[in-house]
Amino acid sequence: MMLDRLLRPWRQRLAGKGRRIVILLHEGTPERRLRHYSIARFIPTWIEDGHRVILARGADRVVPGDLLIVHVDLSVVPERYLDLASHYRWALNARIRDIRKSAISRNLVGPDSDWSGPVIVKSDLNCAGAPERKLLGDRKSAGRMLLPGEPALHFGALDRYVIYDHLDLVPEQHFLDPGLVVEKFRPEIHAGLYHVRTYHVLGTSANAYLHGSPDPLVKMSNIVTRQAVEAHPDIVALGREIGLDYGKIDYVVDHGEAVVLDVNKTTGGGGMAETPELLAARARRARALYDYWNDVP
Repeated sequence: MMLDRLLRPWRQRLAGKGRRIVILLHEGTPERRLRHYSIARFIPTWIEDGHRVILARGADRVVPGDLLIVHVDLSVVPERYLDLASHYRWALNARIRDIRKSAISRNLVGPDSDWSGPVIVKSDLNCAGAPERKLLGDRKSAGRMLLPGEPALHFGALDRYVIYDHLDLVPEQHFLDPGLVVEKFRPEIHAGLYHVRTYHVLGTSANAYLHGSPDPLVKMSNIVTRQAVEAHPDIVALGREIGLDYGKIDYVVDHGEAVVLDVNKTTGGGGMAETPELLAARARRARALYDYWNDVP
């Protein structure tokens, strides 16, 4: 099975004659949990190509390696992990520390904003604050029940985000809660479907997709169409600006403008049929990592 295939090389620490690729995890992340992330799908290619993949938990020591991938699943990465990354010649995601929406969104609105369209209330933290709940037990900042008697607003999942037709309808408490943000809701609609674009990057490799859903909260579980597209140049530039070497950016295009919805540097895995085309594309993306050391004279 796929899971057995993934876990076997991790347990055995198979060593090839190639490079040492170190994946840096939060100290509270069990190694077995990595199978839930997209990065686990690249590991077999690296192993099969003769490289050694090492999982490092915590920032207490520098594990010898040729290349490091910072894979700390928190919206704000503790400085000690980025300090550790500075010891490596090549370190992916060593510059990106804060992916909270309050840090990356350009569509935030307040109660006195002049925006007249619909708005959406979200958790400030990535993925509805689920990583913080798992690793830190931080339920307050990760998003709790917002108002007494409104359990639908518990941000235990992304589909609990709430859309309001106008700012005047947003309860005042939402603006006062530091764990929440209120954004302009600027959907991209084609042929009666809501669409979200995803820009994926791994080292020197990047690609983008357009996902369609009948639900205004487009998620992997409710998409009905998917196609490869060209990434918007502003999104490519943003990825470089914030130092996103591995991960994805969710966005829409509204009247030609790229509107960022979310940045994720520890993307989840699964949810897509593993077709031969997908597996081939995944292997190509995995091998883009080799461009770092291939460029060395």
